[in-house]
Amino acid sequence: MLKQFDEKAFELREGLAMRRRPGMPRIANAFHNGADVLCVYALMQCDQAINDPRLNIKGPFMAGCIEATKAFNLDDHFGTYSHGLRATELALNDRKEDDKALRADVTALVKAQRNGAYTYYNETKDQDALPDNSNSQYGLLGVWSGAEAGVEVPMSYWAAVEKHWTKCQLPTGQWSYREGASDGRLTMTCAGLASLFVCHDYTDAPRAGSTVGRDPFSPALKKGLDWLETGDHAVTVGRGGNWWGYALYGVERVGLASGFKFFGKHNWYPELAREVIARQSPDGGWGQQAGDEDVVNTAYALLFLSRGRHPILMNKLRFDGNWANRPRDAANLARYATKQLERPLNWQVVPLSHDWVDWTDSAILSLASQTPPKLTDDDVDKIRQYVLAGGMLFVQADGDSPTMTPFAQELGKRLFPAYEMKNVPASHPLFNSVYKLTAPPQLKMVTNESRILMLYSPTDIARSWQLRAQKGEAGKPIFQLGINMFVYSAGRRDMRNRLESNVIAPIAAAPVMTVKIARVQYAGAWDPEPYAWTRFSRWVQKKTGYLFDVHAVNMSELDAKQYPFAALTGTVKYNATSDEVAAVKKYVESGGVLLVDNTGGAGAFDDSIRTSVFAQAFPSANPQIIPPTHPMLQAGPPGMLDVSHAQVRPYTHEKLGATAGRIDMFKAGAGHVIFTNLDLTSGLLNTGTWGILGYEPAYAQNFIKNAIFWTLDGQKE
Repeated sequence: MLKQFDEKAFELREGLAMRRRPGMPRIANAFHNGADVLCVYALMQCDQAINDPRLNIKGPFMAGCIEATKAFNLDDHFGTYSHGLRATELALNDRKEDDKALRADVTALVKAQRNGAYTYYNETKDQDALPDNSNSQYGLLGVWSGAEAGVEVPMSYWAAVEKHWTKCQLPTGQWSYREGASDGRLTMTCAGLASLFVCHDYTDAPRAGSTVGRDPFSPALKKGLDWLETGDHAVTVGRGGNWWGYALYGVERVGLASGFKFFGKHNWYPELAREVIARQSPDGGWGQQAGDEDVVNTAYALLFLSRGRHPILMNKLRFDGNWANRPRDAANLARYATKQLERPLNWQVVPLSHDWVDWTDSAILSLASQTPPKLTDDDVDKIRQYVLAGGMLFVQADGDSPTMTPFAQELGKRLFPAYEMKNVPASHPLFNSVYKLTAPPQLKMVTNESRILMLYSPTDIARSWQLRAQKGEAGKPIFQLGINMFVYSAGRRDMRNRLESNVIAPIAAAPVMTVKIARVQYAGAWDPEPYAWTRFSRWVQKKTGYLFDVHAVNMSELDAKQYPFAALTGTVKYNATSDEVAAVKKYVESGGVLLVDNTGGAGAFDDSIRTSVFAQAFPSANPQIIPPTHPMLQAGPPGMLDVSHAQVRPYTHEKLGATAGRIDMFKAGAGHVIFTNLDLTSGLLNTGTWGILGYEPAYAQNFIKNAIFWTLDGQKE
């Protein structure tokens, strides 16, 4: 799209002079300005999704484009669309220098509405002109964008708009182009749903923040969503005649407004994204049909692709019962976090009926209600698998409901019977991952002593999110806690977008070679992250073709011939028995390689193993840091990469300094012991959980892979 603009567009004040090729559809000059605004807005959204210096709004080109759109005279026939789109464009980055123009657009749009609806702009004074739902959608979009940027809009406006969309809905749940018509359309149904969601943010938020046990959606919203979730309605954007890109953007607006990851059986974003990419012309544009390129459809396609891929702050679990007493809590928190972290974030609703893999777009799964939901063993197992893969379950008592506390305690036991629920201490990283909270609300947790597996709030903190109470001494810390929860679970950097799945399915192809690996089992917390080695072995097979066949083996039964490589880890103190010490000694001296790490990096496991095992089994050992030139750390042999420079997590660097990251080794008989007081095991989950003292996940995976291949190659010094 960039090549559609004149190279010196930023110097122009009367327009962007978008060039059209021969054969491209002509657009009237009046609509041309609106198209330019749409394209600039699309490029600004792309800037938030990819790193391309050409799109930087502080650069001369994009800054010039924005200034040029502000100079447009939009009071023409298509002014409702143009003013609506320009207000949306200017509100995106909420720059101080755009405030005057933004307020002018919003003021013009508020004045132009007629009983909550809009006509074409030059028809606003013509009492016989009929409003239509397309103009009404874009007029509201501009006002809403301005309101989100701080422009005051009277409550009467939201009430009028909500009344318009409610009264013109068809019995099927759809909307037509004009009130009174009976031909329901996907485009107009998406317009109606998105518009009602916007209005409810202003008209319904107080009621939803003060009551529980209510439906999350108004009757009109429910009816419309039911239609959209039926069959293939949500993904037929290419089969509705003209306005393909317009329909595409409409579906996305409803998806992001509702948070629904699925419309019925359809995972709408990746499904439609594949269609969008398949329709792209060789020179980068899109049109109504393949090979028929125009700037409007190109802009809508870019908006769809860029806006839908942002990282997901939180999943809300949808189950039978009152799953959304606070229907806009996550939406409002994501909006706040986007501004504070300067990174666009979305939120999602995911069904309990789906497989846990469908929930892994986000590191947080929220289960909230005032009445304990009935969870089957199957449901509990799915939640457990999600958490073991690196996620965190957040349970809340809506309305401070006392019945949720025994439910949460029982659920914690069902999920993780080895761990007790306990209070989260004020010093926990959860309370300082971004903001240092001096008086956080009382929260409880189930933890493996490395990370929080389940977090429970007996008080209704989401009420503040629902009410947008982000100001003042009471509300602001609750919003800050929400951001802390997200960063604690997902990490401070390299946040995955929603298409970058961290899950690796079992590899169907036959392995090049199978290697038996021992996970050392003992009478203690020997397996704090059960999924870590499962994922790691699949990752290695995908990368190299080698299958690491991982088995739990009692410490006293280690056998170097059967398992040339063994991994020993833990989170809490453990004193090995004399038989276990003897078995470890025999295993290593017989040629086995034993890798020992401290899961989470902060527990007492490391010191206890050094005292009860190393000092007893290898009293004369002389541990040395592994030098960068050691063959284990070098690339060269197939499957091995250069890992000579240790890379630790940002939290580790912050807490322990630049010298953190020591891995030691000593030789005993024909084998070796490799050990570190930091975490390697959690790294195999490939998650960025804050609060773990350890190595970057990518480094941990490559280091252990190198160590195993070095073992197989003969343990060369």
